[in-house]
Amino acid sequence: SEIEISSLLYEIGTHHGKKVFVVPSSGKKGLKALIDDVISEGNGLFFYNEFYKIHAEYLQQIHIFSVELFMVVLSSLVPSLFYTKKYFSVTRQESIESAVLSCFDSAQSQSYQQLKEKLPYVPLKKIKQVLAQNRDFIWVTEGVYTHISKIEVDEVERLAIERKIKAEITECGYVSIAAFDVSASLERNPELSEIAVKNGMFQICLADRYEKRGNIITSKGAVLNSVAVFKDYCLSRERLTLDELIELEKVINGRVNSQSLFVAYDTMIRVDKRTFVSDDEIRFDSEAVDAALGLFVRKDVIPLQAVTSFTSFPYINGYSWNLYLIESYCRRFSKRFMYQCLSVNSRNVGAIFQRSAGFTDYAEVLAAVVANAGIELDTINVGNFLFESGYIARRTSVISDVITKAQVLRERQV
Repeated sequence: SEIEISSLLYEIGTHHGKKVFVVPSSGKKGLKALIDDVISEGNGLFFYNEFYKIHAEYLQQIHIFSVELFMVVLSSLVPSLFYTKKYFSVTRQESIESAVLSCFDSAQSQSYQQLKEKLPYVPLKKIKQVLAQNRDFIWVTEGVYTHISKIEVDEVERLAIERKIKAEITECGYVSIAAFDVSASLERNPELSEIAVKNGMFQICLADRYEKRGNIITSKGAVLNSVAVFKDYCLSRERLTLDELIELEKVINGRVNSQSLFVAYDTMIRVDKRTFVSDDEIRFDSEAVDAALGLFVRKDVIPLQAVTSFTSFPYINGYSWNLYLIESYCRRFSKRFMYQCLSVNSRNVGAIFQRSAGFTDYAEVLAAVVANAGIELDTINVGNFLFESGYIARRTSVISDVITKAQVLRERQV
């Protein structure tokens, strides 16, 4: 009766939440030994979740049943370690970046799997994040990276590239990394890909004076107008293929998001799925073409795909009428009709409508179609109708806006 049970529990156990957990002294010694062992193996950074996942069976045997309890017990057991909310480390200086970098000490390149094997207590997601965000880690190929400290640059080649960059930027305002000749440096780094050597050379030798966006290099602080680059390119060509456009966009932006296709439509005429030609190649007889289109556009709006015959369209020397040519014509040359779509595409998805209809955006175009379609105004029915009719290529958030506008139009009709 003289013993205060709660005080005794706090003395012999670990308070966590509303409970007191008792870890046997043998368990504490075992945990301390486990920590010493994994540190002696070269590990310096430990995320609590990863550590618990790997050693869950042992930790549960010594009555540590959660990651949170593990954090509390460990911090009291080994106070010499450095602790944060998500991980603990041997020293305060240890970071995810330094841990990943240490993996390259004995190898020029490392895959995700190799890095994870060397850093078992660091989540793979964190490893990938460091590789993607720190520009000193260079992409070699899918899932494989190197570090700039592992790349050997040929000095003669570097000087030649610097001269080329200076000349091209003076003339054009930018230069593509694709134009670099790194054959000599590539021989010095046989394990690496060409793009890895190029990006590595930029980061090592040029990043202090130039900026790189995708594959395009400009002077520090210079604003690159990629649309202007695409426009200049299109206007300088008599003929351009879709593949050339895609490759150009990869070079300029580092990825493809149809920006170059949009510019090509604004500056050239698409004559088929794969080809654009300059405006000088075709002279449209607007009155005759509009008269032919009028045979199909009997209401305010039709899907482009509703034009199913081209026999009534006037002859064009060297070219045959198709939906791509009609789209280009309606975009820029027709006096009576217009073409719009949600996003530029190569599937003939979109609408032709009378200019006199006065639509302000594509949602209004679609709303007019839906309001007159006699369908239920719900997301599924409207989405299916617009997709199956060829007005949209995929069901997007625009559907809700279309439904709202269509409801207003129906109420006005009543």
